[in-house]
Amino acid sequence: MKSYKIEKGSVGTLPTLITAKWCPFTLTAENFWMEATQADGSTLRILDAESDEGKSLISTVNVSGVPCLVAAPERLFYGINLSLDEAKSFLTD
Repeated sequence: MKSYKIEKGSVGTLPTLITAKWCPFTLTAENFWMEATQADGSTLRILDAESDEGKSLISTVNVSGVPCLVAAPERLFYGINLSLDEAKSFLTD
């Protein structure tokens, strides 16, 4: 299996939440990750999976589902099944 390093600048501003209009968890995920990033002092970028920018990021970091929080090119979190403290920790690790 080929491994490679993705430069942070090549994926745009992080953290980024990838959602989809058709996903029933989009609004909940947006609210949850917005609260977590505000508590962390970060700014959250939200991309729709079907937008050109969303498709590009999904391809670059190999996202396999939504909602997906991209904290770093190699650190993805799917869903929202964690506490606010766990989310803040994930963002800062």
